[in-house]
Amino acid sequence: MPARTPKTAPLLIRVYDGTRRLMAARTRLLVRVIDGFQKERLARSTTKAVLRVELPYADNLADRYTVIVSAKGYLQAGF
Repeated sequence: MPARTPKTAPLLIRVYDGTRRLMAARTRLLVRVIDGFQKERLARSTTKAVLRVELPYADNLADRYTVIVSAKGYLQAGF
């Protein structure tokens, strides 16, 4: 049986400041994405407030992703 090609799915991440506006373009962000098995799938430094990434899709608990964004002077939260 031939190996199956891994499935992927897009994730669109939008980062807002405390006033519900997209983060300013000059803000340095650290974006981390962790899957449901606690494996880090992405760790990227960027100045973009909107980021589109392709992540593995397994149709199981691994698809329960956590996104954590850090920036100097801001508190972080993961959902």
